[in-house]
Amino acid sequence: YLNATINPDFSQVEADVAQLDINQTFSLFFPERRTFFLDGADYFDTFRNLVYTRNIASPEYGAKITGKNGPHTFGLLAANDESTSFIVPRSLSSKIATLADEKSDVAIARYRFDIFQNSTVGALITNREGSGYHNRVSSLDSTLRPTEQDTIYFQAMHSESEYPQQIRDDYGQSAQISDNSLVIEYQHNDRNWDWRFGHYDWGKDFRADLGFINRVDYIYQVATIGHTWWWSGDSFFNRIRFAADYDRTEDQSGLLLEEETEFFLNMNGPLQSSLFGLFGGSKTYWNGKYFDEQFNNLELSFSPAPNLQLGMNIRVEDVVDFANTRLGHSRRLRPEIRYQLGRHLQLDLQHTIQDFDVEGGRLFTANLTNFRTTYQFNNRSFLRIILQQDDRERNKDLYTFPVQSQTRELTSQLLYSYRVNAATRFFLGYSDAGFQDDSQDSIYRTSRTFFAKFSYAWQP
Repeated sequence: YLNATINPDFSQVEADVAQLDINQTFSLFFPERRTFFLDGADYFDTFRNLVYTRNIASPEYGAKITGKNGPHTFGLLAANDESTSFIVPRSLSSKIATLADEKSDVAIARYRFDIFQNSTVGALITNREGSGYHNRVSSLDSTLRPTEQDTIYFQAMHSESEYPQQIRDDYGQSAQISDNSLVIEYQHNDRNWDWRFGHYDWGKDFRADLGFINRVDYIYQVATIGHTWWWSGDSFFNRIRFAADYDRTEDQSGLLLEEETEFFLNMNGPLQSSLFGLFGGSKTYWNGKYFDEQFNNLELSFSPAPNLQLGMNIRVEDVVDFANTRLGHSRRLRPEIRYQLGRHLQLDLQHTIQDFDVEGGRLFTANLTNFRTTYQFNNRSFLRIILQQDDRERNKDLYTFPVQSQTRELTSQLLYSYRVNAATRFFLGYSDAGFQDDSQDSIYRTSRTFFAKFSYAWQP
């Protein structure tokens, strides 16, 4: 299967669902939404995410070949990116780095071979290269299934990197680095019991600039055991699972970063209802100190009617205030609703509110709203509207460094799509973004885009 694109415009791609990043130290994951990269994406999958095509932000061109012939599966991808961005990971945090005005060439090769009845071995090579910069990753992996209930995952990785002066200055990175990483995990799943044992060893200087590896320089060991009960007939619940988990994380020097115990509860019942509970605690290291964290998380969802789905997430925890190195108390609530009105209209609404208290009072309150609706006129055309608002209020007196007392971000996207035929589409759209902080009385528009485009898919 051959897929190619030249100077693509992704204006019509659906906007990401916004996420709260306040009091987060690691880069957030956003799924790929662009059709060119989604097609055949599973051909490049490995146990750890070494191919994260969101890192290819603005390709001038791209070409991809994927295929399967008997036990052989392969994938090749080549592209030139006008914007070179990647994750700079550490043991306790990560950041997104961008090389100013630097293009890069991208090449990815994946091969997988089926062995026995349901097992595989494979290899992956990724290369990203620009002026004074390169990152090369090689990986060997295997998925072994000695029985239908047991699976062993193995992946060994090596990286070699060179970074320009900008990255060295901004992130304290050496000019040339290389390192290895190793992942081994055993999983057992039968009708009533499940367990897993994992060992993850991520080298301090390992980098995967085309992947989503947002943490390195640590050794993580985990053990989980769970039991599932099943019911039928008139029972209210048809499935209940309880599990316990212990994990320990150290950096490569042996410093304890986290020791954690977790308990899980899953229930499934009538009206497509589900309940997920997570309860536990950890000893967590941050900025030279240890903190005792406690967390309680509950997720509920059910469908009172065939066209209506309701959900609620509640999380209450004692957690580190990473910005100010102290323990705080967080409460987060996220209700959501999805409603299908007839055959044409779908509504999705999600709102997240988080309060964070420390000694002395309320540190911050964050509100995040995601609204999106799609009206399907017929099997050829639809209209989609997306609105997102992110409001944050901070108590400046409780921060140890200067902050804005209030920030607000507002984004919107409107798209009309018409399918002329199987290969041709017409798009008409509008998007904008706005921002407000203490220096402004109202939201200031930071960008506005109108576009109209034709898309034609050619197949030889």
